[in-house]
Amino acid sequence: MQPIDPQRLQQLRNSKGLSRQALAREAKVSERQIARIESSSGGAKQVHSSTMNRLVDALGVSVAVLAGGEPLPGANAGGVPKDALVGPQRLKALRKGKRMSRKKLAERSRVSERQIARIESSATRVRGTTLARLAKALGEDMETLVGEEPVSPKPPAAPPTQWGFRVSPQLNLAYDLVRHCYGPSRRELIELAPLLFTLLAEGSLAWRRQCLEQVGEAMDRLSDLGKKSQLYFANFPHYLLKEGCATEKRSIAAIDLRGDTVRFEDSGVDFFSEDDLYAVTPFADYLCKLANDLEISGKVDFFPERTSDIAVGEFYMLWGTEPYQVCREKLEQIAGGSESASSALAQGDVRLSDIPKELMPSDAKDKRVAKRVAWLEERGAEGTKRKVKEIIDAFSTPTPTDTGTQEGDEHHD
Repeated sequence: MQPIDPQRLQQLRNSKGLSRQALAREAKVSERQIARIESSSGGAKQVHSSTMNRLVDALGVSVAVLAGGEPLPGANAGGVPKDALVGPQRLKALRKGKRMSRKKLAERSRVSERQIARIESSATRVRGTTLARLAKALGEDMETLVGEEPVSPKPPAAPPTQWGFRVSPQLNLAYDLVRHCYGPSRRELIELAPLLFTLLAEGSLAWRRQCLEQVGEAMDRLSDLGKKSQLYFANFPHYLLKEGCATEKRSIAAIDLRGDTVRFEDSGVDFFSEDDLYAVTPFADYLCKLANDLEISGKVDFFPERTSDIAVGEFYMLWGTEPYQVCREKLEQIAGGSESASSALAQGDVRLSDIPKELMPSDAKDKRVAKRVAWLEERGAEGTKRKVKEIIDAFSTPTPTDTGTQEGDEHHD
């Protein structure tokens, strides 16, 4: 058991701008127990060591401070003052420095917008609890709010970057299918992308190290066999394997996920033909192996025979991968096996979110497939007609040069 000073707990909680409910949530101590400690009279309240430690961690102070044996950090022995004078324009300067409106500060601090305006207009005495809430909302300490030194607020966070690149209709469809199958929105997928890519990258490097170790063990075995006179030929490929292992080791050390070190640098390995070099695709190999190990055909499918760098129908490739398709089975279910319906989705004539909910397949037996396929095929046909018309219009519209020539001929006649 350890002693807690009831008044000190209340002072610390108020200085942090925390209600009893908020402190209970952060410290994982019941709100009722906090109220019992703060309302106790007759000196220190004895609590279990685990309760003391949770409150100390939540409040960011030492055990001695909470017990009343040491002064409060950043305050005199009296703790949070009953009130303090905030100089004219001081709160406003801090708020402006944070690019916050009065309304936003009122929402974050739970102090009324009217009171904030009054504080900003003239020197005002402010209660300690109100001061603590304003300081917390601004990310400053209370001394900054009541001090006399020139205000130098922390620079505001950089505004979010607006990405302006375009994606293909096929990639749009991939995002829609992943959301339909697994739940995350496109924004959430983008936010997860760095984590997922890092996991895959490190997984591929670990796999390559493991493969390299296996080759090293095989080389040692060959070397042992080559020591026998009748198996002297076992030594013949040894130097080539050694050079290849050295190149692979350098590639891994350089975090060369795609194998560019092997393909485009002078690796010293001269037994590769040009075709062999372009077959070195370690990251794609790892992704294909991972998909095979997970046995998720229909969820992720690779198409290594499609070597184009651009989208081909509903198959597409990105950095370091084979052409791939995600959620193929789900797409086939939605499109009802119709190539025209599938094409309408892949070419961007219609989005999954455009399909009426009453036409989407349910968990039960899909009885809406015919109507859904007809709906998709109709939109696909409309999209094809629109694209054909755009092409015809582009070729039939006379250019300024053509118009000028015609006008010149008429003038000459």
